[in-house]
Amino acid sequence: MIIFFDLTALYDHLTGIERYAMNISKNVIFLHPENYYILAFKEEVHSFFLEFIGLSNIRIDVLPKKNKLIFQQWSLLKYLKHIEADYYCFLSFVSPFFFSKKGIVNTIHDLTPWDFPQSMKKKMALYGKITIKRAACNSQIIDTVSEFSMNRIIECLGVPKDKISVVYNGLSSQFIPCDSFDINHSTLKKYGINGNYLLCLSTLEPRKNIKLLIQAYLDLRKEQLINCKLVLAGRKGWKLEDALGVGEETVKDIIVTGFIDDEDLPVIYRGADAFVFPSLYEGFGIPIIEAMSQETVVISSNSSSLLEVGGKAALYFENNSLKDLKKTIIKLYSMSEKSKRKYINLGLKQCQKFNWSLEAEKYYNAINRI
Repeated sequence: MIIFFDLTALYDHLTGIERYAMNISKNVIFLHPENYYILAFKEEVHSFFLEFIGLSNIRIDVLPKKNKLIFQQWSLLKYLKHIEADYYCFLSFVSPFFFSKKGIVNTIHDLTPWDFPQSMKKKMALYGKITIKRAACNSQIIDTVSEFSMNRIIECLGVPKDKISVVYNGLSSQFIPCDSFDINHSTLKKYGINGNYLLCLSTLEPRKNIKLLIQAYLDLRKEQLINCKLVLAGRKGWKLEDALGVGEETVKDIIVTGFIDDEDLPVIYRGADAFVFPSLYEGFGIPIIEAMSQETVVISSNSSSLLEVGGKAALYFENNSLKDLKKTIIKLYSMSEKSKRKYINLGLKQCQKFNWSLEAEKYYNAINRI
């Protein structure tokens, strides 16, 4: 059996959808070496896959980079016309609009262009709707990352349930819970972090609702109800400046770290008083389980898939409610150590439900339904 994986999106940047593509594809290859695999990269082989170079059951193709839209809809399409495989797997972004062969498996992570179009530029929202609709029609199996996203795909796109497979995200190896949870203060210093802090880690863009968290934090500081810093970690996204337009007096208390190296992420989670995830909309929400794995209490909005991912292990607040977010943060800081430990233990159990190897096997079984 020949399986093609599109891994070209890994060159541009690494967010949740690219990490999903990396881990599902690599684990499928490890679990099923009896197959022949074709891996497509842009510009260079990603370091995560260097160990596969030269293996007899793996072909690696590297395509020259171009403008993202031109690459996705022209360069990739032209390349795919010469690829013969049993399955064509697109784990990050959906297949090119005009690509049509048997065995297409598209992953649709969420329906942001329908559910939260204001978080995107208008042209990109329209582009997203067009390409996702086409992918839904053109796929033999649709993969998605949560029951929430599956239900939205059924409702918005009219896809029958038996055509959809839910394959969750998992915990990467550096987040596997361990007995020792020492905090490396030199790592914190690397990102300008010191003292107690609340942490929010995500792509810093409107959909993540950073502005609400900043306002809640400033109010609580002004009211002298908390005494900590706020760390905003992650890649800077669209309209970040608008979200951070909060005044010069807050610069010393709000730390914007930028992108965090993978090996440093566990320490950044571990050092926080709590991890706050105020997102308005998520297909999955992997930072929640990452934080839980590092014995950090999670405060999350109750939107979209987040109740599904966090289970009973998170403190939830009403989506987009400033009042309820402030109330939940105050609740955290007034909790006894015994109560905190209860949430930490629940979090350790919850995060272990999400395993890349198990999810990759689910993905493999799903595509074999074709």
